[in-house]
Amino acid sequence: MRLILASASPRRRELLLTLIPSFEVIPSGVDENLINEKDPVRFAMKAATAKAESVASGIGKGVIISADTVVSLNGCIIGKPKDEKEAYNVLSRLSGSEHSVITGLCIIAMDGRKRKKFVDYEKTMVKMRELKEEEIISYLSHSNWLDKAGAYAIQEHGDRFIEYIIGDYHNVVGLPVKRLRKLLTQMIHSGIIDLSLLRDSNTLIDKRPI
Repeated sequence: MRLILASASPRRRELLLTLIPSFEVIPSGVDENLINEKDPVRFAMKAATAKAESVASGIGKGVIISADTVVSLNGCIIGKPKDEKEAYNVLSRLSGSEHSVITGLCIIAMDGRKRKKFVDYEKTMVKMRELKEEEIISYLSHSNWLDKAGAYAIQEHGDRFIEYIIGDYHNVVGLPVKRLRKLLTQMIHSGIIDLSLLRDSNTLIDKRPI
């Protein structure tokens, strides 16, 4: 059975490899700006679902995994900055704040006419320390921030930017591995996918009843 990651993100690819040893990468091409939803959790799940459905429409059999990560400050979605000025404003707003990082997950499994869809999300709280203006300017001139929700990457600048996190660190990177493992476990218990498709399944997959 084909396993497909519906994302071009190298960070998600690396994290998914900790669960699944072999899979295809087919970016969805979905324009997230067209998703009309203001609630951060619902937006993340809708975006993840749209990505999975887009890739699923082009195949007849397989398992598609998609994710969408957003940053939320005081209930408002902060997306990927379009330019340096917007990135500066985003980091200035996040500076000294506790904000949430939300990743929506969608898994679609198809085998002919049989079709199952699982949708869920993970939320992690992040406290960013107070950033000086010169720190933000220096960061924007030396780092790749264009494709980052909230204009920062915790795996690259966590020690410099982050005071603490509460929850799943991998979720802030872009793929909540523990939550995804739970969804994959549900699929295995349901007989949708074979246990042998997963890496080190005896330790990574929760064998307890769902």
